[in-house]
Amino acid sequence: MRDIVGSGLLPDGALQLVCGRLDGLFDALGEQDAIAFTGSAATARTLAASPCVVERGTRFTAEADSLNFSLLGPDARPGTPEFDLFIDSLVTEMTAKAGQKCTAIRRALVPAGAVAEVRAAAAARLAAAVVGDPRDPNTTMGPLVSAAQREDVLDAVDALVAAGAQAAVGGREASDELARRLRAERCERDGLSERDARGEQDARGERAGSGASAGDAAQAAGAADGVAEGGAFVAPTLLVAEDPWADAIHDVEAFGPVAVLIGYQDLDEAVRLARRGRGSLVGSVVSHDVDTVRAVVMGTAPWHGRLLVLDRDDAKRQTGHGSPLPQLIHGGPGRAGGGEELGGLRGVTHFMQRTALQASPQMLGALTHTWVEGAPRHTDGEHPFALSLSELRLGDAIVAGPRTVTLEDIDHFAQFTGDTFYAHTDEEAARANPFFPGRVAHGYLVVSFAAGLFVWPDPGPVLANYGLENLSFITPVSPGDALTVTLTAKQITPREGSDYGEVRWDAQVVNQDGAPVAAYDVLTLVAKERAAVGGGAAG
Repeated sequence: MRDIVGSGLLPDGALQLVCGRLDGLFDALGEQDAIAFTGSAATARTLAASPCVVERGTRFTAEADSLNFSLLGPDARPGTPEFDLFIDSLVTEMTAKAGQKCTAIRRALVPAGAVAEVRAAAAARLAAAVVGDPRDPNTTMGPLVSAAQREDVLDAVDALVAAGAQAAVGGREASDELARRLRAERCERDGLSERDARGEQDARGERAGSGASAGDAAQAAGAADGVAEGGAFVAPTLLVAEDPWADAIHDVEAFGPVAVLIGYQDLDEAVRLARRGRGSLVGSVVSHDVDTVRAVVMGTAPWHGRLLVLDRDDAKRQTGHGSPLPQLIHGGPGRAGGGEELGGLRGVTHFMQRTALQASPQMLGALTHTWVEGAPRHTDGEHPFALSLSELRLGDAIVAGPRTVTLEDIDHFAQFTGDTFYAHTDEEAARANPFFPGRVAHGYLVVSFAAGLFVWPDPGPVLANYGLENLSFITPVSPGDALTVTLTAKQITPREGSDYGEVRWDAQVVNQDGAPVAAYDVLTLVAKERAAVGGGAAG
């Protein structure tokens, strides 16, 4: 947060961090405000029912907890790269941040016949995890955020066990034993007696609870008790479902280093099990079989915000099941909250009101700073390429032509470029084509001739042509057709800190009958002032 504020990229006060209770904050929110929430599904439902949302229409989006799945394909048997990738991914997602990630794997779906092999491989890897002080470089998994969270996670584990799941590794007893061992190791390392350790933690709890509400003080005291028992540690816990359709397995999320191994009979059941989570942020399928991947992706996509397909081909480039990327949508339907974050520019739309604007082309252009077809063109001044950015106006235009296209032009372009496609070289074959009346000019010949028509050959403010966008060819050009091009300044964008800016030009090419031949945008870099021009030509 300090780095973001210190960067100077945001206006002062645009980003504020409040650590503590937010009593009364939502009462001040109105119709022009927005709430983006990350947290539990239960809290999201509570916030969505707030008066500001229900009565005043405050925009609300949630990225909530979800029981994300990872599916091992039937083809990914032990010994295949995909089997190893699945185990790696599962263990990583269970132990990274001690499983305290909204994108962590909670349900591991594997073929029923592979449950024992997956269980053994994952248990062996999890047993090698070094749980302890995160400041110790040998530690591979640290504690949960608080003792209260530790109890929440272990209560969820108990609920899953009550639903018939069995612990392959970890669980409440193993977590308590872990806490006692870590406490003993700390006492030995720091030379503390049991009484000294407990007294120190009691004092910490008193400091945490001072000045707080009764509820906060009770939670602080509970946290102190938990730390006194060795810290807010939970042993990596892999449970194996006895009944793959037990409700708790698909409804109860243990927000910690916990996952449930679920066996499926066939892909149809696997997809239905994945969908049973009622909406998740992310799912993954680990398989090298296209048919398997297609069935899983098509069956689960409506219920997931992101899907990762993992196999030997992308193993070295993939970022992981639990890693959302800024250019990808992050969010999910149903239980996951129904929100969308990130996704490139889509990530800002939640905070904007998109309004449909109706007006004349001239008025639309004035309001949006973009020339719109139907607005006036200015063709009575200097050539637009002779104007600097400060002189150029939206709608400044040039109409150039006509230029007649000959059969010799078509032949020369084909031979010069090497593009001897039959439509440009073979009259009989071209006529047999349902789209051409006979030999026609190459589309790029049309674009080249258009550039030759509107070019300003002398050094001037136009510094470079750096691209074309939205190019489409419409009416074929036959020998004898005459081309006219209209080039219009469409958008003018100065670059801050530079002595030039960008101009987008609307280009329209028509034939002698006025039929549209080609349409596209020309992108140029233009000096802000004529005096800033150092030379060079553009066309």
